Amino acid sequence: MASEEWKNLQALHILQHYLNNVIDDVDNNSQISSLWLNDPSHNSITMCIVFETKSGIIVNARIPDLVADSLEIQVSDEVVFIQGKQYKYAKDEDNYQLEGRYSQFQSIIPLPILIEPEIAIANLKNDMLTIVLQKSSRSRQQVKVQILN
Repeated sequence: MASEEWKNLQALHILQHYLNNVIDDVDNNSQISSLWLNDPSHNSITMCIVFETKSGIIVNARIPDLVADSLEIQVSDEVVFIQGKQYKYAKDEDNYQLEGRYSQFQSIIPLPILIEPEIAIANLKNDMLTIVLQKSSRSRQQVKVQILN
């Protein structure tokens, strides 16, 4: 049993490494995917809640200091991809802005069920991004992969 769990962990590690390389290849502008990071200082989405309703999925994500016109959201059958820029600044004890800088972020949010990507509505208010998605009538398909020797 433990051997089987170890093999699953190894497979997940290989998948993580592969997806990190894919994300790096897509855009090599030092953007960071918070899906694969354990370091909360790099995670630009401070809170993300995904819940299911009768007709769909609602994704609530808190993204502080977001530059609204930089926000880009892409939806596929199984994931939501969010990227944008944040303006972070440091203040002194008198609340004067000392310095500011832009940083880019990207995050992949896996969805629990298949959705219709063409039917998506997003709203951004007070650093809270809400995305409403409609359930798909299709079901997930699994395909057995043939292993070549």
